[in-house]
Amino acid sequence: MNTEIKIMRYIQNHMRSTYMDKIMIFSSKSLGFAVPLILTSIFSLSFKKYRFAITTIIAIAFTPFICEHILKKIWHRARPHTNGIYCHLIIPPPPNFSFPSSHAATAFSYALLVQKANGKVGIFAMSFAAIISFSRVYLFVHYPSDVIAGAGVGLISAQTIYSICDGIPK
Repeated sequence: MNTEIKIMRYIQNHMRSTYMDKIMIFSSKSLGFAVPLILTSIFSLSFKKYRFAITTIIAIAFTPFICEHILKKIWHRARPHTNGIYCHLIIPPPPNFSFPSSHAATAFSYALLVQKANGKVGIFAMSFAAIISFSRVYLFVHYPSDVIAGAGVGLISAQTIYSICDGIPK
């Protein structure tokens, strides 16, 4: 059994509970996409941070597109629950490939942009990105390397978009 499966089995055997299941499902669903868009809209309109709004919206659209339509089609990595590894899924199984995690990519992309806009708030955003990423492993729909790669894609994507949008008035 490889290291990733051992990590996932450890999580399944030692960290699972009804309470944690609810937190991880909420983290995976709600914190992944909807909350960043709402927070960005409120923050941007309240403080007239148009560059932040533009870069964030582009990143939240572009980052999952890269994962879903390019990278997953290159790697074709099966998800853990379809790879002959028994587990009890508590969410509907995602229909697409596993590598890299779009949730992790989008969450870390958003978190880096928040970090650049406000360092203190960025610490919380990075924490939420880590929770979202962990939730995908906890829910047995991603391997640890999927979320690590997703985080990397998200950070690179956000930095690239931030650099391109640097000329936009604040």
